[in-house]
Amino acid sequence: MDKQIELNAEIDEEHARQRLDKTLAIMFPDFSRSQLQAWIEDGSITVNGNIWRPREKVKGGEIVLLRTADSK
Repeated sequence: MDKQIELNAEIDEEHARQRLDKTLAIMFPDFSRSQLQAWIEDGSITVNGNIWRPREKVKGGEIVLLRTADSK
């Protein structure tokens, strides 16, 4: 059975100029960077309501929403 995951957070300015996937791996340590990259790619993670690519750089202050089913 899939477990529903819904998390939101604001990216701290200390992460400015870092890749989105790297920043999310720090913010959500329960998930691997590769899992986070997959969720970014499939649109399960949005930034300020928009779909980003894993390599895009953050500025700080963005709102991240992770909404997916985890099949663990």
